[in-house]
Amino acid sequence: MTQGFKIGGRDVEIRNGSVHGQGVYCATGSSTPLSYGGGQVVILAEALPGHRGATEGDRTADSWTPTSCPDWIIFRSSSQLLPRYVVYIEDAEP
Repeated sequence: MTQGFKIGGRDVEIRNGSVHGQGVYCATGSSTPLSYGGGQVVILAEALPGHRGATEGDRTADSWTPTSCPDWIIFRSSSQLLPRYVVYIEDAEP
């Protein structure tokens, strides 16, 4: 995390798709990132959303939330995010 987040299709190869546009996909809750990260790790970051748009098509928007995914925020630039913590989740014993 020393170089921050990378944007798929711009900085690195797209790995999980970009159906809602290119950017850094974040979520306000933990269930979404855990499902994409294999349930083992979550990165917590501070964010500067800037001008919030309705869709990726709004070229003036710095970030947007897809209507089909209300807990997501997609950031156009990785410079809007400051990674603060990497949380590793261990399986709880019954």
